[in-house]
Amino acid sequence: MTFSSKTIVSTVIVLVVLAVQFGAAQQAPAPPRGNQPPNATDPRATNGTVYTNKTELFATFRPPFIAGQATRIGAHLSKLGERFLPYADVTVTATLTVAGVSVKQSVIKPDRPGVFRLDLTPGKAGTGRLVFDIAGPDGTDRLVFDNVLVYTDRADALAHQGPNLDAGAIRYSKEQSWDENEYASAPVESRVLDSNPAASRVLAVPRTAVLQIEGAPYVYVQRHPEAFDLKEVKTGKSSGTYVEISSGLREGERIVIKGADRMPRK
Repeated sequence: MTFSSKTIVSTVIVLVVLAVQFGAAQQAPAPPRGNQPPNATDPRATNGTVYTNKTELFATFRPPFIAGQATRIGAHLSKLGERFLPYADVTVTATLTVAGVSVKQSVIKPDRPGVFRLDLTPGKAGTGRLVFDIAGPDGTDRLVFDNVLVYTDRADALAHQGPNLDAGAIRYSKEQSWDENEYASAPVESRVLDSNPAASRVLAVPRTAVLQIEGAPYVYVQRHPEAFDLKEVKTGKSSGTYVEISSGLREGERIVIKGADRMPRK
């Protein structure tokens, strides 16, 4: 046998061995990835909103709080007023306390005006309290989330996952409202529209909140500060700046009172 023939035979043997090994590997079950099933889904990000008399805090949590696992918090902070504006020159401190054990982080500047990123890793599962303290040239403010759930593990978070609050909503980001619009929101309240002080109180909203779409009045109702429903309402009597809502809204619902004409319709 020549050297060339031996080389050919050796090559054939190697190829046969590799083919057998490849087939065996294809039939063998894939090793598990930690303790998670191969097709498990991740818990959906959650969010929450808190207001004081001068601040709106819209916070997102990705993933929801799980003991021993880091959660990335996106804190969107708006100064309340005739127009909502982003906080910039403030320090933000987030403190999560569960069963007497606290974790804390501070950031001294935003990723961009109004948006502060923090990471917290809770040490215990249970129900806790999440506090945001802000401090800057205009003073301080404190915003509190009570009854914050910290899950035991990922499976616990999935088992208790609530409905998706964004499903079917009109999306309008805080960045858009800050950068592209003179935007503000407020809760629906009852008030006296007549000059007669004995007149009864009615639900009323600023005229700027009501849009006329194909001849019908509509209002943007907030699910959370980045998700809205465009709802048809019925209007009644009006004053100079307010109009009665006879049906379609409930007292306490938060609506867009400025900038509604520049928001998306769907």
